[in-house]
Amino acid sequence: PMTKEEHRDFVDTILSNARKMNAIINALRLLASVRKEDVETNVVNMEVMVQEALRRLRHRIDERDTTLTLPDTWIPVRGYGPWIEEVWTNYLGNALTYGGTPCEIVIGVEDLGENVRYWIRDNGVGFSEDKLESLLHTFSRLSELNVEGHGLGLSIVARIIQKLGGTMSAESTIGKGSVF
Repeated sequence: PMTKEEHRDFVDTILSNARKMNAIINALRLLASVRKEDVETNVVNMEVMVQEALRRLRHRIDERDTTLTLPDTWIPVRGYGPWIEEVWTNYLGNALTYGGTPCEIVIGVEDLGENVRYWIRDNGVGFSEDKLESLLHTFSRLSELNVEGHGLGLSIVARIIQKLGGTMSAESTIGKGSVF
């Protein structure tokens, strides 16, 4: 017979694994929908998208004692809201996972005339330039870091942004963080 503590540990393990499985299934479903679907784009309020992503990640933000700096002005873009929200959720989730301690995240925006550039910067360990290409492939992660994840996030982000007619870039300096 198991003790109450052993039962609790067992149930916690089952719940943790179920959450991970659910996250992977949802990511794969999103990846499949991005590959297949053509969506109607419209004007998207980026502040609303970021705030929704932050709401979804609130517990992780609080756990990491995160300092978050947001733009004073938000520029609307054309896109598909549910996909844009997923982009921000992935970017913010990665910044929380790979960010420094304490975690510092800055979101910025630049008006480039005909285009708008949104970016997110963290204060994490960063990565070498040769790692960027592999990070954009499905099931790739920075394996030298001991973090949980399934390696779908940036590949989904890249597909979404490409499908919506945008471009994705990244800059990183080892020991000083990354900008996506």
